[in-house]
Amino acid sequence: MVETDIYHHSAAVQATGRQRKWQKAVDLLRSVPEVALHPSPVSYSNGLNASSDQWALAVCLLRSMRGRLVEADAFIYGAASNACEKCGAWQTALGFTSQLSEQEVLPNVVTSSSALCACREGHQWLLAVELLGDLRLWGIELDVVAHGSVVGACKAAWEQAFFLHHEPLGDARLTRNIISYSALLQSCSECSEWSQSLHILRSLKTTASRPDTVALTSVISAFEAEGRWKQAFQVSCGIAEAGLQRDLLSLAATCASISAHWAKALTLHSDWHLEDPDQALLFSVLNVCKRTGQWQVALGFWAKAPREKALGLTNLVIGACGALGAWQVACCFLNWMLDEDKHSLDIVTCTSILSVCEGRGRWQQVLWTLELMPKVRVVANQISWNAAISSAEKSSRWALAIEFLTRMLC
Repeated sequence: MVETDIYHHSAAVQATGRQRKWQKAVDLLRSVPEVALHPSPVSYSNGLNASSDQWALAVCLLRSMRGRLVEADAFIYGAASNACEKCGAWQTALGFTSQLSEQEVLPNVVTSSSALCACREGHQWLLAVELLGDLRLWGIELDVVAHGSVVGACKAAWEQAFFLHHEPLGDARLTRNIISYSALLQSCSECSEWSQSLHILRSLKTTASRPDTVALTSVISAFEAEGRWKQAFQVSCGIAEAGLQRDLLSLAATCASISAHWAKALTLHSDWHLEDPDQALLFSVLNVCKRTGQWQVALGFWAKAPREKALGLTNLVIGACGALGAWQVACCFLNWMLDEDKHSLDIVTCTSILSVCEGRGRWQQVLWTLELMPKVRVVANQISWNAAISSAEKSSRWALAIEFLTRMLC
């Protein structure tokens, strides 16, 4: 019989760690005393890697190490910090960094990066700046990813983010990458510093870095918050010039910023080329159109959507039509749905049509829609009947209003 030693045990824990089977890894670590073995730091490191998505378990494993007098090094704390950072437990991740200094163990780049990422996720920019100062005192050179995390933590303090971004990097071979630029753009956008955002975008033309679409969308939102639709439109048009793929989220932000200038939005949508747009993103854009009453823009997007997606988006287009009282267009959509798939009609569709027609006093269309609803197996609710009664009242059709009220109470 082959005797099991700690190396066999560590190899088993490592194998489970690679497969992210944290329950098995923990069971193996618990079984160490039963087989009269003393666990090594390597065993615990593998166990922590296996539980990278279980921050509470990572904390328990560290406590277990202390109880068994197993010395934890920077790599152990790095694995634990990484688990906490992934799960958003930034306070615990920063606590590990403090424990390292108390034990007179210098953190490494991995540990430091995890702690800085935790600051970013927790929006703790003061702690991030303080930690950055400590790391420099310890002589630890950060990579561009960690540097970007510090900038990203300063979302609520754009001046600090701007200063950190332009600080000289310790290693002359490192250059600021897109992570740092995007973090800085989002920081300026969070603080509605649209002028700084524009300055950064202009400076990027002289570098090899290009901001991602998420960062540019945040810039568009910053302009929108300040009511500067022209700048938002320019940034939106500049996305293609920067060689980036424009998506529907950036378009939604642009539509919101230029809602008072629907002709520009219509021009923007006609130049927007999207392959297989996501249903949720289309929904987001049409929601903007509905809120701002841009039914022409909504109609353009709807026309470009694949048939199977167009059916699910029709309610939003009808809602956009209703915002400006375009009842004829809304009724055309209803007829189209009846021809394509009458079973796709629901209470939202019918109520939207009733509301559009009620707002314009079109009692004939209201009556026709009410008679249609039972045929497509849609039961009228109180909102539907209220719209019907209101349309009859606006048209001075008192007998019809009483009829609607009677049918509602039945």
